[in-house]
Order: sequence, then structure tokens, then C-alpha cells
Amino acid sequence: MTNTNTKTSKPIPASVEANRAMFRDLGAANKAARAQKHADLIASQKALGLANREQRAISHAQLIEKQKAVGVANAPLKAQARQERIDAAAARNAQMSVEAAERKAARVAAHNDRNASMKKEVAAA
Repeated sequence: MTNTNTKTSKPIPASVEANRAMFRDLGAANKAARAQKHADLIASQKALGLANREQRAISHAQLIEKQKAVGVANAPLKAQARQERIDAAAARNAQMSVEAAERKAARVAAHNDRNASMKKEVAAA
């Protein structure tokens, strides 16, 4: 059975049908080729992503090892700096204690002087 033109009810020539079939086949082949190309692209990106992930993991592990080594090397320096800070704070505290004791002694001496002068005034009166 041949296809007919719905407007004119005339049969569609076989050459036109063959042309349509050829373009349908080309379209399907194109669609399949594009789908395959896309699948290949995704697969290559996944493979590249896995390789990059492995490389990043290796780099991260190397960085952590390097940081650990630097931390171990810096530990004595950090301990020395901490001890220096503690010693400086202790010296400041001792100095402030001495200054506070001197101020207290000066206050007590001034108080004693006032008391002595007041006693002399009372005795003289």
C-alpha cells in the first residue's frame, strides 16, 4: 500500500518516500552517534576525575607528612619560645611584687610620720 497525500489524495512518489526514509535513517544514525559520543565523553571525564582524585589524595598525604615533619622540627623551638614567655612573665610578676612592696612601705612610712608628728603636736600642746 502506498502513502497518499492527505490534501490531494494522490499517491506519494516512491522517490520521495525513499528520500524520506533515507533522512529518517540519517537522523537516527546521527542521534545514535551523538549519544555514543556523549557516553564516551562522560566515561573519559569519570576516568580523569578518578585519576585526579587519586592524585589529590596522594598530594594531600604528602602535604600532611611534610607538615608533620615541620611540626616535629619546630617543636623544640616552640617549647623554647614558650619557656622564654613564661620566664619573662615571671620576671614581670616579681618586679611588680617588688614595686608593690616598695609602695606599701612608702605608705606605711608616710602614715607613721604623720602619726609621729601628730603625737609631737599633742605632746607640745
